[in-house]
Amino acid sequence: MSRPPRSLLLPALLVLAGLLAYAGTPDGPWVYDDLGSIPNNPTLDSFAESLHPPEGTTTSGRPVLNVSFWFSRAVGGLEPSSFRLFNLVVHLVSSLLLFGLVRRTLQGGLVPERVRENARGLAFAGALLWVVHPLHTQCVTYIVQRAESLMGFFFIAMLYAAVRSLERPRHRLWTAVAIGACALGMGTKEVMVAAPLVLLGLDWTTRPGTLLEKLRARWGLYLGVMACWGFLLDLVASGPRSESVSASLTISPWHYLLTQSGVLVRYLYLSVVPYPQSFDYDDWPIAEGPGDVLLPGLAIATLLALTFWGVAKRKPAALGGIVFFLTLAPTSSILAIPTEVAAEYRMYLPLAALLPLAACWVHGLLAKRQLEGIGLWIAVLAAVGLGFLTSARTQVYESALTLWGSTVETRPDSARAQDSFGLALLQAGRPEEALVHCQRAVALKNGGGYLLNLGTVLNALRRSAEAEAALRLAVEVDDEDAIAWGALGAALAQQSKHEEAREALERALEEDEDTPGVQANLAALHLALRDFDESVRLGREAARRAPDDVQVHANLGEALARSGDLDGAIAELSTSVELEPGVARRLRRLAEVQMERGDLGAAVKSFGRALQLEFRVEDANLCARILATHPDSAVRNGAEAVAIAERMVSSAGGDDLLLLDTLAAAYAEAGRFDEAVETAERALRAPVAEGMEGFPAQIERRLELYRTRRPYHLDE
Repeated sequence: MSRPPRSLLLPALLVLAGLLAYAGTPDGPWVYDDLGSIPNNPTLDSFAESLHPPEGTTTSGRPVLNVSFWFSRAVGGLEPSSFRLFNLVVHLVSSLLLFGLVRRTLQGGLVPERVRENARGLAFAGALLWVVHPLHTQCVTYIVQRAESLMGFFFIAMLYAAVRSLERPRHRLWTAVAIGACALGMGTKEVMVAAPLVLLGLDWTTRPGTLLEKLRARWGLYLGVMACWGFLLDLVASGPRSESVSASLTISPWHYLLTQSGVLVRYLYLSVVPYPQSFDYDDWPIAEGPGDVLLPGLAIATLLALTFWGVAKRKPAALGGIVFFLTLAPTSSILAIPTEVAAEYRMYLPLAALLPLAACWVHGLLAKRQLEGIGLWIAVLAAVGLGFLTSARTQVYESALTLWGSTVETRPDSARAQDSFGLALLQAGRPEEALVHCQRAVALKNGGGYLLNLGTVLNALRRSAEAEAALRLAVEVDDEDAIAWGALGAALAQQSKHEEAREALERALEEDEDTPGVQANLAALHLALRDFDESVRLGREAARRAPDDVQVHANLGEALARSGDLDGAIAELSTSVELEPGVARRLRRLAEVQMERGDLGAAVKSFGRALQLEFRVEDANLCARILATHPDSAVRNGAEAVAIAERMVSSAGGDDLLLLDTLAAAYAEAGRFDEAVETAERALRAPVAEGMEGFPAQIERRLELYRTRRPYHLDE
């Protein structure tokens, strides 16, 4: 087999390294912001709709990102694995573009000769460290953060195409590609605003010529990429994420700027020592004054001053500072993002400059000691270590439990992490543990959302009075929170405060008619109030909105049964059993309605399934009696009737008149007449309960049948 061309070997190794680092990524579920942006995103049904992303989600004002989610859904459905595969492909292709970009950048005329001579190896080292760096796991594995990685892809592609546009034979083509990539990046995430300035910085620090000469020579390129700012401005003008991006919510621009000095130092630390990582930094302390961030502030000010000095002196190394500060400026300056003060995924682009710069710095140190030959091996060993950390980090995305559990371990004072971990525990069927974390979240930050989730957990534990107290506080904090009103209604209904519950639930519908579960709770409330017609109406609407909700179908079936629509009741109860087949009480209720309708054959089957799950004497008596005495021979089954009746009598203990009568009938149907006679006689000797005085005479008539070796059937 022939070797691959040398020009393809290093790119192939880059892709292989990235694949190995992410090979063990678990097929985890949608988490956190994924839900609103992908599975619950109504605009992903078609390409045309996806061009208009919904407000209040990560995709708001980002049509290119939204279209990419539409594409993933169209290709692979709503399976998270197909979306993660797309993210990984974007990351791998970006690493290849980064390799090409760095290689060509290091060949610029202002770059030292020793670096230019080793441009290919240094570019490979930088791209290799970048593709396996653990800080990028969020951009690849946390699906919604495709916003960062896809924007990064367009950012790097724009710079790569801009560098290639210096090639005369195809400069128009590459110029068009650069402008197109810039426009697409602007439609993906707002950080792309820095791209034209970074391009100018790259030109200025790596290639000779005055600024005016550069603008004259490449005026079409610069005019095109700067024109993309207009497109971005149009997208931002609508303010689709004003709730998360605001300078006036909870943090002033000045305090946010001060706080970011500590955040930036944290980013730089994790770039070198990526442990421990955290999914969320909700507990990051807000600086009240310069004294709170004196040391990190001095460090960042020094780096900023060095960057300005490097730009003034046209030092190529200044490009690292240019990329670092410009790409982080939209989220780390005066534009406050109080819901996310710090986020590791924001280092996706800065590391694309810092890691190649680090490779060049290490190369320079080794060159002074004439050890250049070991430089690539150092990069490979570092990449192996980073790759192992990345592989380990991907495992926390296995489930919401592991993700938020890991976050609570690293950031125990994060209210959001405690709250989210509590909800994950509740969904996993561990409400007692969930309560501990939701209480901790409220203690850390007494917000409406945390009170709502605490009330939800208390509702699940049937501690409805405590739930009511928490939820009343939640609606005081935000009296337009439809979900909180709905949860309050559920808590009141649990306490049989029916009128207050109705008012709360109706208030929830007033605030938002699409509030999950409200119609279902109102239907259950009207069922409890014996207003069956209204319960049926609301129940049908709830079933339409939540066709897979077991309790909705069960309640609707009950309301239909009470209103006399037995066929409809059986259909809804059957659906509830199909959705959750392992619940005995629902099978029993289905059997009872089937009996009421006169379909004893179907009832006995339902009772039989219920008995397999939970053996109850009263159910066993009904089932065995039908199997033994039904007039239709196709329904009767003497052997099965005997098995159930014998277990029933044994479980009940003593001599019960009714149970012994059923067992005798079962023996007779099975052809065991001697035992039938003996059991019937035993029944006649059993104590007769009050109100059952006429029953022994019926047993005597059946006993005569058994003595003549004839079974008893209901038609006799």
